[in-house]
This record gives sequence, C-alpha cells and structure tokens, in this order.
Amino acid sequence: MSKCLPWVRNRSQRQHNLLLKIFRFTPAERLKSKKAVEHLFSEGEALFKYPIRALYQCETTPDLAQVKCAFTVPKRSFRKAVRRNRIKRQMREAYRLNKYFLLDQLQGKSINLIFIYSGKELLPYRKIELAICKILKKLSQKNTSDED
Repeated sequence: MSKCLPWVRNRSQRQHNLLLKIFRFTPAERLKSKKAVEHLFSEGEALFKYPIRALYQCETTPDLAQVKCAFTVPKRSFRKAVRRNRIKRQMREAYRLNKYFLLDQLQGKSINLIFIYSGKELLPYRKIELAICKILKKLSQKNTSDED
C-alpha cells in the first residue's frame, strides 16, 4: 500500500500542474496600459450584475485573439487597502477560474475588460463569482451575436 502512495501523489501533482497551466492569469492577460483604460472608460460598453460592473470593448484582430483584463475597487466605498485588495483578489480568482466562457467564443477578436466592484459591503466569494460568471456569459453571447 505504501508503494502506491508516491505514484498517486505524483499523478495528482501532474494533473494539478496541468490545471495550473490552463487556469492561469498571466501578465500578458492584464490590462496595464493607461491609454487603453482611459479609452475604455470614455468609449467602452457596460454590463452590470450586482455587485460587479464591467466595461468592455471588442476589436477585430486578424492575427491575435486575446482578452486583457483589469480589476478595480473604489476607495470611496472601502477605505482600507486590505479590504480593497481582498475584493480584487476574489474577483481575479473568479475570473481566472471562469474565463473559459469568454475564451471559447473569441474567434479573431480582442477584448479589453475592466471589472469594477460597485457594492458597498464585503460580500462572500460565491456571490462575486456568480456575478462574474453571468457577466462573462453575457459577453460571450454578445460576442457570438455580433458575428452573425
């Protein structure tokens, strides 16, 4: 019995490493350009599902289809940086685990996306995850309907 344990542990570790590669949130996926963020706030379209508001903009790119994403929590609602950082961490985790809703439907489009936490109180992770899932599903439906 003890001889099987290292093999099982190694196998699950391999599977775990594979999942980590699939569900990554790499620096290439982060929206960091100040110009792109300003452009999103001035000309982007909005989706809302409490407590998350999403601003997005789609562009057709023949060579590279990608999603660039940013997360923000207003200082007005949460004075302490610890709480703001926790909410941003929860939003990033929810996006990281559910981004496949959007990535499966890209097909030659590039999307810039900002998630803004608009709630006034700290909510459980599950509610944040549900809101992000619904936003990503709506966005993927809009993306497929634009192609038709």
